[in-house]
Amino acid sequence: MNFLRSMLSETGGVVSTTRVALFMTVMGVVGVLIYSIVHALLYKAPFILDQGVSTLASATIASLSAAKAWQKSSEPTGSQTP
Repeated sequence: MNFLRSMLSETGGVVSTTRVALFMTVMGVVGVLIYSIVHALLYKAPFILDQGVSTLASATIASLSAAKAWQKSSEPTGSQTP
């Protein structure tokens, strides 16, 4: 649990909502992929992922990653005191 908390926290130890949103989105996309693969294997159906789902997931992950990069670049460095 400490690993997950430290992974989602900023330098000061405060949990970042952007990191949490990105983590939840990535976990959701991984869940959909795993479900689709297992469903295709169990029912011997072709593995087809709807283009809308993949486009939405890509756009969400890209925008959250860009927001995190912008936030990180606007933060003061560790050498400066707040």
